[in-house]
Amino acid sequence: MSDNIATLRLRTETKPTDVRAVADTVQKVPLGPVPSRAGAGRIAHSHTSAAHAAEIGGDLHEAVTVPGGVRITVADIQSKGLPAVRGAAVVPAAFRQAAPHAARPSGVDERIEQALKRRTDGERLVTAVLAEVGDDGGVRLLNFGHPAPPIRRGAGSVELAEPPVPGPPLGLDCGTDAQPGAGRVRLRPGDRILFPPTA
Repeated sequence: MSDNIATLRLRTETKPTDVRAVADTVQKVPLGPVPSRAGAGRIAHSHTSAAHAAEIGGDLHEAVTVPGGVRITVADIQSKGLPAVRGAAVVPAAFRQAAPHAARPSGVDERIEQALKRRTDGERLVTAVLAEVGDDGGVRLLNFGHPAPPIRRGAGSVELAEPPVPGPPLGLDCGTDAQPGAGRVRLRPGDRILFPPTA
């Protein structure tokens, strides 16, 4: 009898680990490869499921090199489970289509908004940061209700790249008057900028 209880307990303890591994794999499927270099800069990324048991989140990241730099997005679909997985497929696909060709970063968010409007499951709310990091160190940011990226300067100080006016999340359909939180910063040699997921 004790052997059966021990076996059952072992299966129960390992199940959450197995489910987290599956969730982590499912979340990574829609994401494309992230370049390790972009001009004079280097890119490091990590995507690990922090979901408890079977809850799959909607955090995602994507980066596309463009002439003169790289365009990056970090976003969070405000949903869990399969709706989050579907959203995590829509957003990076729209980003990958628009990022290499849009004349300005705002053209990228317009494409994402259009893709979200075509969804029929009602899961459209997305917080995001879109960034264009130039080879010269200039960074243009559009923030859609997402945590501001922190910048760690080479000398050790830390500052937040917060827009003067916050922007609403994508998918709210706020009309043409709604503007993203736009900002600009400059990176110097030794600086690092972090694009965090939501808490």
